[in-house]
Formats: sequence, structure tokens, C-alpha cells
Amino acid sequence: MTPNQTQRGFTLLEMLIVLAIFSIILLLIPPIHIERLHIQQEEQFFSVLQSDLLYTQVLASTHPEHLVRLTFIASDQKYILVMGSNIILERSLPGDWIDHNHEIVFAKSGVVKQPASFVLTTPSNSYKIVFPFGKGRARIEKL
Repeated sequence: MTPNQTQRGFTLLEMLIVLAIFSIILLLIPPIHIERLHIQQEEQFFSVLQSDLLYTQVLASTHPEHLVRLTFIASDQKYILVMGSNIILERSLPGDWIDHNHEIVFAKSGVVKQPASFVLTTPSNSYKIVFPFGKGRARIEKL
């Protein structure tokens, strides 16, 4: 290398200073709030649950020869949609939200055969899921 040529690049000290400044900036940024993530997870879960309930009603009304039911299983923290003896879909609950099993059976017309309600307890709220008699869709009430 000739004396007139200069090397391009950063020295170790310059890199350490930049990394220290970058680390300080990252520490000053507020952390993601876990509570907000739980709320977003709840909203997403209940949106999917409403869609699955509508799907269950459509299955019950379009396949009157089969018994269609939605079963919440506390031991596995999940719910399954069963048509006849076949499991159509299975979804997990995000946490320990349910304390005992519940089964909702749909009539041939797509309405609930037996009115029922139960409570789902999330880390931030409690919700009551109500399946009224003769009504099409369930409603979710925040307690």
C-alpha cells in the first residue's frame, strides 16, 4: 500500500460510539405494552369466534341430516365444530379462558336448540357468551 492511499472504513472506536448511541435511543423508546397485545388478541379471538358461529349456523341449515354442534373443551382450552361425527374445525383459546366444558347444539334451521350462556375470563376482562333461544347469532357481552 502506498503512503498516498487512504483506507476507507470506520475505526473500532467509531463503531462502538455509534452502537452506544443506538443502544441509548432503543432504551428511550417506550416498550410495547403487553396489555395492549392482550386486548388485540381478545378482539381477534372474538372476531374469529363470531365468524365460526356464523359458519356453524350455515352448516346446520344447509346440512339438516347432520347434528351440528360447537363444543368448548376446558381441558385443552379449545373449541371444535362437529358435524355428525366429523370435526370440521378446531381452534385454540389464547389462554386459560374457560373453566369447564360447554356444548352448543344447532337445529336444522341454524338456530340454537337449547339457550345457553357461559363466561370466558381473559387476562384483562370477562366476557359472557349468550346463545339466546330462537335467535340467529350469539352475542358477546363484556362484564
